[in-house]
Amino acid sequence: MYFNREAQRPGRNPEGDGPFSLATLRHIGKPSAAVNRTATEELSKHFERELGIKAVDSKFVFVEITADELGTRGQLRSDFD
Repeated sequence: MYFNREAQRPGRNPEGDGPFSLATLRHIGKPSAAVNRTATEELSKHFERELGIKAVDSKFVFVEITADELGTRGQLRSDFD
């Protein structure tokens, strides 16, 4: 799983008085719900501890990338399988 920290955008929560975050997590293949759940929980804890963003104010978007949607060395990743 690849977490793009630059996609995490702290700002003001329009419905509250504190900051909020929106993070995009990209991965190749489809991880289980348990993996996504753990990532969400751990990143929420990290954002609260390091950035002061409450877990209820953290949103996550999971993006699945298939091997046919990833190119490397002039070929699709699926060509290496």
